[in-house]
Amino acid sequence: MAMGNWAKIAFGPDGKPCDGTLRSSDGKRAVETYKNWLYVHDAIGWNKSLRYENPVVAEIRSGDMVVAGFEICAARLEARDGLVAVIVEPDNAPGNTSGKPHSMLAIACSGYDENGQWVGVSGDVLAEATGWFRGDDEPYCDEEWFRTVVDGLSHATAGIDQGQEYVAKMLLAKAEADAKGKPFSWESYPGVL
Repeated sequence: MAMGNWAKIAFGPDGKPCDGTLRSSDGKRAVETYKNWLYVHDAIGWNKSLRYENPVVAEIRSGDMVVAGFEICAARLEARDGLVAVIVEPDNAPGNTSGKPHSMLAIACSGYDENGQWVGVSGDVLAEATGWFRGDDEPYCDEEWFRTVVDGLSHATAGIDQGQEYVAKMLLAKAEADAKGKPFSWESYPGVL
């Protein structure tokens, strides 16, 4: 999704591309991906002493924290001033009757490469974001949800723009290589621009 000079792609609780906003189950709070940072919305928690317009209560550029009931893990990317974040609404959050946490993966960056060409969220950003997301430690989210995101995207091509379809195919190839314990190179993947 283009936002002026910025590009983002996000995957919601159902494993499908979303608009980059995770809304709370009770509808009172949200975390929004904006440019290359996150805004936390909480109309009840907002007050005049905050420097943000109602309902924004926080701006997040990186870090691990809990804000307005959301568990947020966000990291800066070297590639094109990017951001990768996993946002989780716990399974016991008000209004969450599913018994499962609701998660969103968001990747955002400058949409232009060093030559001034529009490339959106492309291979260099995806490689770094996926490296963080699937790091040496435990994943920042539930493994089943990650698999759902990857599998869901590989089958949900109708209505997805070309960039999102491209990302889905790359993430699926990466997940399949990881599952088989095989090395994976973004540069060798035939879909890389």
